[in-house]
Amino acid sequence: RDVTGVQTCALPISIILSYMKKISLYALAGLVMMGGMSSCTSQEYKKTKSGLLYKIISDKKNPVAKKGEFIKVHFMQKVRDSVLYSSQGGMPVYIQVDSARPIYSPTEIFPLLRKGDSAVVVELADTLAKRFGGQLPPFIHKKDKLTISFRVLDVFATLQRSEEHTSELQSHH
Repeated sequence: RDVTGVQTCALPISIILSYMKKISLYALAGLVMMGGMSSCTSQEYKKTKSGLLYKIISDKKNPVAKKGEFIKVHFMQKVRDSVLYSSQGGMPVYIQVDSARPIYSPTEIFPLLRKGDSAVVVELADTLAKRFGGQLPPFIHKKDKLTISFRVLDVFATLQRSEEHTSELQSHH
């Protein structure tokens, strides 16, 4: 016990450091093994020309959406563990597929999507601030990542066709 009455460790510091080094080596080895296993099962993010990170999960059974077509999607936008917006449980969103120029926007990946695909886009807050020269909302910090998840429900040749499809579905309910 020391002068405060607290029992102190009787092991010399060299032994403690030796154990810490061994534990650190085991922890590092474990992380490397876990990383190796997860890289076999998880898909890596790709980058668009503008530097936007994305990954698409697809069975590739349907054709890729063409310029001018409309994709019907549900999406969720998150920062850290907070949901900023979600269309789940509400109306899906219709977005026209354009020949996207590299503008650091989720629309860049739309020409790569197919009916049934899921996609995740990661926007880095500091890159958004630099590219658009603006202030970030106070709840978004410079090191944050904004994550947008998409699920492509359908692809339509025209907006009129998507509206007809929506009307058909509503008349059956």
